[in-house]
Amino acid sequence: MSIQSNLAAPGIIRKHEFSFPGAVIQLPGIPLLVTIATMVVLSLMLIIFGVLNVARTGTISKILGPPRPFLPGNSLPLLPKDAGCNHVEGDIVSCIVHELGQDVYLTYGASSRMIVRVAIGAREYKIGDLITEWGFPSGFSNNAGTILVAWGTRSAVLYTDSFRPESPVKFIQYDLEEQPVSAWRGFKPFEKSGS
Repeated sequence: MSIQSNLAAPGIIRKHEFSFPGAVIQLPGIPLLVTIATMVVLSLMLIIFGVLNVARTGTISKILGPPRPFLPGNSLPLLPKDAGCNHVEGDIVSCIVHELGQDVYLTYGASSRMIVRVAIGAREYKIGDLITEWGFPSGFSNNAGTILVAWGTRSAVLYTDSFRPESPVKFIQYDLEEQPVSAWRGFKPFEKSGS
């Protein structure tokens, strides 16, 4: 038994023959141009799916820092009238200032008028985003669910009982001096009351 197709034109269509016991089947060949077009379309689809896959993983927006005048070590600038300030303890004053579209939490010495800490809200970030952007942290501390992940004088503050890469960051803070922290140990389980 033999099935043949006579649609082949030299150089454009290739014939394919399949043999089965007692039968030879010839199917029409696929034109070379159709084969090339199919390969191009499939390649483009793979590229598009790859780009969409990368886009789904997301990229973090630029990590914003505090406005320059409020960086630790600077003298306290003239604060706006709507700034809310409170004496925390001894010589330390804490203020909330709305600057450049964000709330800035700053701490300064009342007698020196020097800023010692500034923090900004960072709820749009996960701790994994910051590690991806800034590298491995220099240290870590946990005080009853308040976690501080430090990169020298810059750190992230989280409030969580389950520390994972997708844990949301509450604040990014900048200090005049490094905070006392333990060495970074990764995302290992920790005791809730430990430090």
